Amino acid sequence: MIFHVSGNSMEPFLKEGQTVIAFGKATIGDVIVFKEENTSSIFIKRIISEFEGKYVVKGDNSERRISVPRENVLGKVLLKF
Repeated sequence: MIFHVSGNSMEPFLKEGQTVIAFGKATIGDVIVFKEENTSSIFIKRIISEFEGKYVVKGDNSERRISVPRENVLGKVLLKF
């Protein structure tokens, strides 16, 4: 799947306007693309831990942590350009 980066929460790893290709399973340390629970919003964040069947993620340039159900993960970022 192809996604476009919007915002600066993943800088310096990803910059606004870049494109990423994401697919496959993820683990702690991976950057993932996921659908926010209860909305259709798509986000790109890094997995920092796992807890009760969910990933805990945050942006590289942010301290805000989000809990993401595994079934909401669309893939891990494998390529960026």
